[in-house]
Amino acid sequence: MAKTRAQKEQEVAALAEGLKAPAAVLTDYQGLTVRDQQDLQGKLREEGLKFIVVKQTLLRHAAKQAGVKLPDDLSGPVALAVGGEDPVAISKTIAKFAKEHETLEITGGIVDRELVGADLIKKYAALPGREELLGRLIGSIGGPVRNLASGLSGVSRNLVYALTAVKESKT
Repeated sequence: MAKTRAQKEQEVAALAEGLKAPAAVLTDYQGLTVRDQQDLQGKLREEGLKFIVVKQTLLRHAAKQAGVKLPDDLSGPVALAVGGEDPVAISKTIAKFAKEHETLEITGGIVDRELVGADLIKKYAALPGREELLGRLIGSIGGPVRNLASGLSGVSRNLVYALTAVKESKT
């Protein structure tokens, strides 16, 4: 059944909101089975993200509303992964799935309303996650403090050993 104009306008408005997110990944999903698409949607949903199969004309209208430029050579079936605050997280999830299912192809992306190529999305996917980066930061901040505490305890420990040795030599 064909969609009414009002339904299409609603879909365009929802897509425009999705394109305003910090990151979106454009994919060619042709060749994915329905089960694979549902699996991908489930994985993205767990992270608060969405996978939307969309007509190009509606996507172009939504991009115009959102003030986002799309690739001129956009062709074939298009699906869009959107949502979240972390461009790395969405890139990691899509790239991991694309590695497992070779029929899913990353064709590009939109980061902070700027069009980026598939190679940049793949580079984002190779970055460590936010939690890992925060852990590294905390570790590097805590390292000097830990070393200072270890050094100071070593001095007092060596003093105790020296005093014990002197005591034992006198007795």
